[in-house]
Amino acid sequence: MMITLDVSFRNKGLYLTVPKMYGVEYTFRLIPVSRDSAQATSLTEMIHEQLVFRFSASGGAEHVEYTDDVGKKRRLFKVGS
Repeated sequence: MMITLDVSFRNKGLYLTVPKMYGVEYTFRLIPVSRDSAQATSLTEMIHEQLVFRFSASGGAEHVEYTDDVGKKRRLFKVGS
């Protein structure tokens, strides 16, 4: 199943917009929890979901690993700006 996530910067914070039950989109604030040269991890504020941003050796974004509230993991790639 393909899903579309939106990670955006607004109101001085990072936010995740994700479709939930019946395709209704919800927006959650992301709380940074760790960072090193290879990855940055954030958790959502209201429900237990996680985003891990993986970086290449040159420092660019490689992909994002999304873990939803039931523990299902997905690897995501950027498709738009």
